[in-house]
Amino acid sequence: AMQYWQAYDGFARVAMSVGTNQLVAALSYYVIGYVLISNHAVIAAWLVVMLFMVVAAALVRLDMSLTGPEYRASVVLIISGPCLTAVAAEEWSRKTAIGREVASVLAPMAYLASALWLTFLLYISNVREQRGGAMLPTGFRSVMYIDVFGWIQRSAPGPDARAPAGSAGG
Repeated sequence: AMQYWQAYDGFARVAMSVGTNQLVAALSYYVIGYVLISNHAVIAAWLVVMLFMVVAAALVRLDMSLTGPEYRASVVLIISGPCLTAVAAEEWSRKTAIGREVASVLAPMAYLASALWLTFLLYISNVREQRGGAMLPTGFRSVMYIDVFGWIQRSAPGPDARAPAGSAGG
């Protein structure tokens, strides 16, 4: 019964983290649609989108144990979708032929960036089977906090072991 509770608790914590990250992205898309498109406040929309992207990057930094390259790749993937969408929306709102062309090229790229982020998130979640059969996403720090005795194994020891971002190895 303990393995089921541990897996449930671990994935519930991850769901809260990923949900918060997706909420920040959704709010940035809302700002693009409302502030940039409806109100034509380009600078305000860009500032708010940049603020939300900083928050999203900070959430990943705080919630996950990543190597330096993994963190940098995460940030690029997180900010690409909203930034590409903001550029596409700004160009589209100019109502020119070139603006429509730019928007039609950038919009699919924003979807691709979001899909790549979610796919990369599956990789960096680092789901591993533990003793007792529980599957846990060990890439998230909050999952490691439920292990008060240190029994959860992040990965097999060796050259494959991951160092947290900001350490000497990352």
